[in-house]
Order: sequence, then structure tokens, then C-alpha cells
Amino acid sequence: MQGRKSYFFYNYFIDAMATGKPVVSNIITSKTTGNRVTQIVSSLADSASDLKNIAEKLNSEISFFKDDTEE
Repeated sequence: MQGRKSYFFYNYFIDAMATGKPVVSNIITSKTTGNRVTQIVSSLADSASDLKNIAEKLNSEISFFKDDTEE
């Protein structure tokens, strides 16, 4: 089930990056920082100058959430 969960999580990020807003608001919130998908997408869009930077930042955020949600 974890793989399926990750797949859907990835799709939400792709949709969010394409539209500038999440498909489902507040789909996930970081336990550490309280950041929501909307905040992450905004910061990615503001700070990334090209698709490579977006991909690197997205991978970094996904890794952060994966580490943040494991107990």
C-alpha cells in the first residue's frame, strides 16, 4: 500500500505544479514545519528558474515528507 500512496502523492504534486495550486487543499501537512502542499508549491514556483531546479526541489520536498512522516 505504501507504493500506491506514494504514487498518488506524486500525482498531486505534478497537478499542483501544473496549475499552481493543489488538486485537494491541505492533502498533507508536515508535522515538523506545518507547511502544506500549497505553501510548498508556491515556494517551488517562486524559487525555481527552470524545470531542472523544480525537479530537484520537488525531490527534496518529497524526501522531507517521507522522513517526516515515518515513526
